[in-house]
Formats: sequence, C-alpha cells, structure tokens
Amino acid sequence: MKKVKAYSLTELMVVMIISTIVVAMAFTTIRMLKSQMKSIQSHYELRKNIDYLDRLLWMDYAKKGWATYDKSNNKLTVLGEQDTVVYVFNASLVLRNNDSIPLPKYDLGFKLDGKEVTAKATDAIEIVFETPFERKSLFVYGTKAADFYANKEL
Repeated sequence: MKKVKAYSLTELMVVMIISTIVVAMAFTTIRMLKSQMKSIQSHYELRKNIDYLDRLLWMDYAKKGWATYDKSNNKLTVLGEQDTVVYVFNASLVLRNNDSIPLPKYDLGFKLDGKEVTAKATDAIEIVFETPFERKSLFVYGTKAADFYANKEL
C-alpha cells in the first residue's frame, strides 16, 4: 500500500494560529490608520476654519478700520461703505452674516486704542483658541481714519 504524503494535525494548527495572528495584526493596523486619518482630517478642518475666519476678519477690518461690539448679544458689527457685516460669536461657532464657521473653544478680547473694551467701538479683536495647534490665537486690527475721533458718540 502506498502512503500519501500529508501534513500532521499539529502542523496545520500551527499554520492556522500564525495566520490568525497575522490577519488580526493587519486589521488592527488598518483600524489604527483609520483613526489617525480621521484625527488628521478633523484637525485640518479646524485649522482651515481658523485661517478662514482670520482672513475674513482682516478683510472686514480693512474696510472700515473699526467695528462695534455688543456684549449682550455677542455681536460684532463692521459697517462698511457698501455693506454691513455682522459676526455673532457662539460657544462653538461663529456666524458671519449667513455663513457659519465651526471652531474649537475660544475666548474673545476686544481692544480700542490698545485698551481692553467690553462694548461699543473696537479697533482690534483677539481670539484665543483652546486647541492643540501651534497657532493658538488670532489678533486682527484695523487702522481708523481721523473721522473716528471726530465722532465722539462712540
């Protein structure tokens, strides 16, 4: 009788265990990569929104040089020659006219001629973010025209 060459049950079990370990490690690696990619995307989105808000504030402050702030409504109004831009600051997002910009937690500070103000006219805004980014704050200011000081009702 001819003997058929075959693997023993022990050898098959060793191969099965090793292949199970390799497959489990592959799936674990894929899951870790997915979570890292998701984290990178969320940080990128927040960073993009912070940069977007920075550009918008610089453009709006460049129009007029100053704005008015209403602390009770958390509303910043920039009156331009052709249009009015209104920012409403909420806990986790900023509304600019009809546009919403999601942001991480932040603290606001408004200044007029280098002094901290809580209401009325402001010529600078500082936003400090609680983020893991290297850039933790925005500081935007405008240059006021001489007619600002002629208007003393502000």
